[in-house]
Amino acid sequence: MCWSAQVAAAFTAAELAALALLCLRNRYFDRANALFHLPFVAQEGLQAVLWLTIDGKTGDRECSANNRFLSWALACVIMGLPFWSSLVSHLQRLILFPLPQGAS
Repeated sequence: MCWSAQVAAAFTAAELAALALLCLRNRYFDRANALFHLPFVAQEGLQAVLWLTIDGKTGDRECSANNRFLSWALACVIMGLPFWSSLVSHLQRLILFPLPQGAS
């Protein structure tokens, strides 16, 4: 997790800019590789929002509902990385490297 909401937001903006440049350049596998990085951008964005929900009203042993939801969403993004990578790889194989007619 980043050091503050500003740092997490800056990383999110930098990652989005890099992905946009990859998609615009579109050389070789740029767009395909950009898809692999979407969960990392989502993680940074959720961390930035999570930092914004931290306030002094809750103590060390209690969390707000927003904090709990965002932490759960972050856990889902992180735990979903293997599934995401597998899904993107499979879809890219189907689209970029289809099997010849009659092959199974």
